[in-house]
Amino acid sequence: MWGFIPGSKRALKGFYVCTGKQAFKGPMQGKCTSKSLPQDWIEDLVWRDCLALLISQGKPFRRLLQLGK
Repeated sequence: MWGFIPGSKRALKGFYVCTGKQAFKGPMQGKCTSKSLPQDWIEDLVWRDCLALLISQGKPFRRLLQLGK
């Protein structure tokens, strides 16, 4: 999902949003109240975790990283 950061004059930013915010799930569940996650932030966090896993697993993954350069 794309949207403006409230109070900001910057360009559109990407966000990950729970689909439960968009649909009413009944009187017992209601809508999801979680916060949306900024796309740049969460994708950077996931990428760093992926790199850490690849690096910690030794030679086979290091070779893959070298091939990707």
